[in-house]
Amino acid sequence: MDKPPLTLRQFLVVWEPIARPKYKPSTWRNLQSALRRVVAYFGEMKLSEVSTEVLEGFIAKQKTSPAHVRNLIKYFRIIWKSAKKWGYVSFNPFFEVEFPRSTRKEPRFFTEPELSSILDAAIEPDRTLYWLLAQTAIRIGEAIALTWDTVDLELCNISIRTSVWRGEIQTPKSNASVRTIPLSPRLTEHLAKYQEFWTPNPHNLLFANTKGKPWKADNLLTHHLHPLLKRLEIQRTGFHAFRHASDTNLDRMKAHHKIRQQRMGHASAEITLSRYTHVIDEDARAVAASFDRFISPTTSQHTKTKRNTAPFIIF
Repeated sequence: MDKPPLTLRQFLVVWEPIARPKYKPSTWRNLQSALRRVVAYFGEMKLSEVSTEVLEGFIAKQKTSPAHVRNLIKYFRIIWKSAKKWGYVSFNPFFEVEFPRSTRKEPRFFTEPELSSILDAAIEPDRTLYWLLAQTAIRIGEAIALTWDTVDLELCNISIRTSVWRGEIQTPKSNASVRTIPLSPRLTEHLAKYQEFWTPNPHNLLFANTKGKPWKADNLLTHHLHPLLKRLEIQRTGFHAFRHASDTNLDRMKAHHKIRQQRMGHASAEITLSRYTHVIDEDARAVAASFDRFISPTTSQHTKTKRNTAPFIIF
């Protein structure tokens, strides 16, 4: 039975209730945000009228970055895939779509002197958070989702099992994001001291607000990291600069690319490498131990003496 000819807006009425349960809240929000612009242009157009030429006309009219335009088309392609699978269309107008050339900016990362300054100046619990970010390369959402159940002080590692998005605990970004990361001896010792003065909360989180709930990354950035960077006269940037700094140091250590991939939580594009190259545990721990030479506070003050006695901002 032939499907009725629908406009994009009409098809979305069919698609959304079926598709929404498949996505995490964060992904769905990004998808909806992108679709608003797509629907504004294609909404009243029948699916059969969407051609490669029409798509490139849409691309040419966008007054935004090439990366953002690619993102819009990526989400439109997700919708189209369902339409084709369900029999509403039989062609793929995205196949030969051309995009404007983009210039890739070099990602910002903290240098070793900057990291030392940040860790020396930060007060607890920020200092512990920043140290973890700089050494482990975990994402900020993964860091603020850490619980003491995921920290093994005896084996010197942390396990990434969840992530926080807008103050809500959810699953990590991808399957590759679920991982266990060895820690250096010095950071492990610091975490043990940090735990002694840690305030318990219902979720057993390492980092929680005064209500015992997860921090919100955006507010943490605005009220904690940015003011610190301004005081230290370090260029303002986001939490991803810790992640890039960690990977840069892994490169300097000449860490095996498989160990780097595992610490970063990236899925490999090379099936052979991802399936048949194995991380030797001793090598992974040697890499973790090397971080004490690159990233750690220059001061040896006890955790308690550096703790912030003022109330934390409630996120």
